[in-house]
Amino acid sequence: MIFVLTASAVSAAITAGPMMGPIMGPAKTIKRPAFLGYYDGHKDTYLNTDVSSKSDATAMHINYSARLKSVKGLPEIYLVEGKAARGQLAIFGSEPGEKDYSPLWSETILTWKAGATPV
Repeated sequence: MIFVLTASAVSAAITAGPMMGPIMGPAKTIKRPAFLGYYDGHKDTYLNTDVSSKSDATAMHINYSARLKSVKGLPEIYLVEGKAARGQLAIFGSEPGEKDYSPLWSETILTWKAGATPV
């Protein structure tokens, strides 16, 4: 399972203006890899910040959380492993604004059958 933030949600939080409530401290800019996914006929940009696999967390330099693995009933994110079409994108099961949206996703790993040609 992975935790993702969509760029639109991050952007909205940053550009919302002066914060009311608890102060989070001074802001700074960081660089993180951003990924493109596909949902309902359009591309969305997303960030990975947390994952329930130690090896994935190490490889992606993100947070490891064993507790994420036990969360059930999450929307899917479909990822292709191995041979894939050029520019293959992750496929989302929902997006911000939908009633079943969650920033947590359950990974479903897809592979092409032997002899099949990715398109």
